[in-house]
Amino acid sequence: MGVGKSSAPLITAEDVYARIVKSNCFGGGTAVSLSSRSNTLVVTVEDNSTVMNIPPKAVGLPEERVRVAKSYAEAAGLLATHKAGIDLDSISPTVPRIRWQEQLTQVNVPLKFLTPI
Repeated sequence: MGVGKSSAPLITAEDVYARIVKSNCFGGGTAVSLSSRSNTLVVTVEDNSTVMNIPPKAVGLPEERVRVAKSYAEAAGLLATHKAGIDLDSISPTVPRIRWQEQLTQVNVPLKFLTPI
């Protein structure tokens, strides 16, 4: 074997099905090139702070292509779910916020119930 030669197989962009990136670290070449592929799942992690401040939108990555995780453990769960073929939208439903609302009945007795905000 010569210098720089290896018998190990190369990993190419086609071999990468997902990319986990700190939420504001999209300035690096790897993040940009792998994230720009339309079939690559992009997961950002919010709880890891950094001095870099380049969000996915700054590099032209549409919001609908980015999944947000609060931690690396949650990101791992998203990857496992995606790899199993489960639609990620089915596990992240949009539920309207609720609040207590008080209303007086005809006999002036407060009636409390939940209403969507």
